[in-house]
Amino acid sequence: MMKAFLAVYPWDILDADTAAILDRLQGEIGVQGLCVPVAVPATTQIRARDVEPRVFRTRGGLFFKPAEAHYAATRCKPGVSSWVRGRHPLATLARAAAERGLELRPVVSASRTGRLAHEHPSMACKNAFGIESCLSLCLCNPDVRALLSGLVTDLSSTYGAQGVVVDDFMLTWSDALRTDLLTPAMPTAESELLLGACFCESCWQRAAASGIDMAAARQGVRERLEAIWNGGAEGCSCDALESCLPADFLAWQARELTTLLGALAATSRCELLAVRRTDGPAAPQHAGVDWTVASGVVTPVTGHEGLATALNVPARRRELRLTQHAITSSAPEAVVGLLHRTATLGCSGLEVGNYGLLPEAALVPIKQGIRFARRAAAEPATP
Repeated sequence: MMKAFLAVYPWDILDADTAAILDRLQGEIGVQGLCVPVAVPATTQIRARDVEPRVFRTRGGLFFKPAEAHYAATRCKPGVSSWVRGRHPLATLARAAAERGLELRPVVSASRTGRLAHEHPSMACKNAFGIESCLSLCLCNPDVRALLSGLVTDLSSTYGAQGVVVDDFMLTWSDALRTDLLTPAMPTAESELLLGACFCESCWQRAAASGIDMAAARQGVRERLEAIWNGGAEGCSCDALESCLPADFLAWQARELTTLLGALAATSRCELLAVRRTDGPAAPQHAGVDWTVASGVVTPVTGHEGLATALNVPARRRELRLTQHAITSSAPEAVVGLLHRTATLGCSGLEVGNYGLLPEAALVPIKQGIRFARRAAAEPATP
């Protein structure tokens, strides 16, 4: 049977009437679980409801109090958001969810939590020009891997969670995606992919040990970027992005992510799900990952056209994520139809969100769509 989850930032629930919101989400909207980001990047949010403060800002970090024993093996110590200030947001939400029989899934940004990349430049991704990222940690770095292992162990063993979701699971200099990044030419999917390729010391050592010529790969990326920025290169189509980087380099990245994902799944005391990207710099890496090592895979979609592709991946369980922009930019009947179709395609779970960004009018088609989707999932398949 398909389960419907709603993504909720902890501050959007705990800054209001928590009990009333959860009762409504469960009883009226039909939600069966909550996906709660608790290890997040820096965020500025304009809230859809009249809640103080109307604009919520955080420099990111953890929205729960970590048990220090789980992080003894890493020098990359997680920082707690100043918003927490003596309260226990995740524990409060976990208790309220358990009282209602709602499933709880904490969500972790694997590479972009808080200010860790800025505070630990030796553990950050590094582009082909040798510049450390201010945003993303490198998932090949041993301290970063130990940090993730600690987070997964902590979250899966302390709060009664039914699953932990790993997001931003990528080996990418994600500064390439910043909207305020000034470049000599208009950014394209190809230039973002090339500029996002990580050549930090950890990647270099591990890749070289696997027989990858990292010097040649880095030089090729530099030359291609220089050609793009100087107007001397024709664009690479989105369908051919995988050919922009050496095949052995991409295959190595996919193996590294698969190994890490398997280790985190083995560490977790509950289900471990990972977010799989079908666009952006992480897409070529994710195309080669063996997702069966995790309990399931969650794929973001923006419309009907991406559904079949999103679910066409070997995995123990396949789920979909529908963001607030996909919902608010579509007609209500299109949202209902999209949610209904997820069940007919064999989707086992659906994450909709984010609650704090969804206006009240958007909850109506979500309620109808969840009802139709659950009904369709319960019906026997037509021969």
